[in-house]
Amino acid sequence: SECHAIRSDDLLSPNPKAPSFAKIASTPGVTGAALFVILQTPHRDMPDLIIRAKDKADLVAYILSLQK
Repeated sequence: SECHAIRSDDLLSPNPKAPSFAKIASTPGVTGAALFVILQTPHRDMPDLIIRAKDKADLVAYILSLQK
């Protein structure tokens, strides 16, 4: 939540370069598998994240729950 807006009603992220979770969820082609890959792939403007497998699955499920 330091970078991304995480709630469905949050439109702007604290970091303007970080899309909200709702925007990520509504991106065409986003699937659970795609989110797992994103969470495991280093990004230039994103810090390296170490997320336990269960927490990663929960995070993916939460983001997918924001799809409209």
